[in-house]
Amino acid sequence: MASQLTDNTDFYNFVGSYTRPPCTENLNWFVFDKVLELNYEQLQNLNSFFRNNDDFAKGRGNAREIQNVGQRRIFKGEAVF
Repeated sequence: MASQLTDNTDFYNFVGSYTRPPCTENLNWFVFDKVLELNYEQLQNLNSFFRNNDDFAKGRGNAREIQNVGQRRIFKGEAVF
């Protein structure tokens, strides 16, 4: 897993909002350029917290639909290790 992080240094950065109520704005997002692979156990752990958890977004995995970019500026960067 550590090599996936150091090999995947390109990312996008933008100011957005939380994905669950109250969807507060001004959250600084950093999103990898490439999708990281998960093993089955990691996926199960994520699903148990987000997707199948009725206390989080009523079990849907996310609290709202994807929002339009609008006037947000999206930057592309590279992490240096």
